[in-house]
Amino acid sequence: MSRKSTIDADAFDFGHRLQELRLRKGLTQKDVADKLKCHINTIGYYETNSRKPSYSIIRKLAFIYNTSTDYILNFADRASIFIDDLPKAKQDMILDLLKSMRQEEEQKNTVITKNKTGD
Repeated sequence: MSRKSTIDADAFDFGHRLQELRLRKGLTQKDVADKLKCHINTIGYYETNSRKPSYSIIRKLAFIYNTSTDYILNFADRASIFIDDLPKAKQDMILDLLKSMRQEEEQKNTVITKNKTGD
């Protein structure tokens, strides 16, 4: 994964990324504070960019939000989902579903391309 340029990093809203991840998981600031064993205000400070969490806290947030520290820190363009804590059968089901979805998208793109070129 490549590092973002300085310009991109300056435009990145770290607090917004944390809030977005929290809301996507359906958690309140209090829920996250309880998991981190910190005060609810601390989460608010992180989400408003008033304070920056330590690397240790970022690692814990990545675990809570089931994503990577790279995604939280804007070093990755897309979120990661970790499934290694699931039973093998469920991991295989998820991987099969993803494969099927990707094949479906490729077929759609092929049809769109053929329609544009008139083939």
